[in-house]
Amino acid sequence: MILHDTFSSLADAAAYHYPWLPVRLLLRVHYDSLAKIGHIGAPLLVIHSPQDEVIPIEQAQRLFAAAAEPKEFLETSGSHNGPSYLTRPEWQARVQSFVERTLP
Repeated sequence: MILHDTFSSLADAAAYHYPWLPVRLLLRVHYDSLAKIGHIGAPLLVIHSPQDEVIPIEQAQRLFAAAAEPKEFLETSGSHNGPSYLTRPEWQARVQSFVERTLP
């Protein structure tokens, strides 16, 4: 599984952008990835940038911490909608290596 610039939950992402709203009470669907990630048995690669202005890297780091092994974290750079790991050959190589090692 590869998670790229993802949130820990929709509620966390909404609360980040709208801290004055009771988003946790208003949302009907929470997409709580943090609650589910520990039950995933697949190898995991999380890709995220500290410069992501849409989803803070702390949400990706919390997901990564809660995930079971084997797991890898690739810290990139750039904005949320930028090219991210495609901008550097070494990042592309990390993603390619992950895919080659984990696919049967």
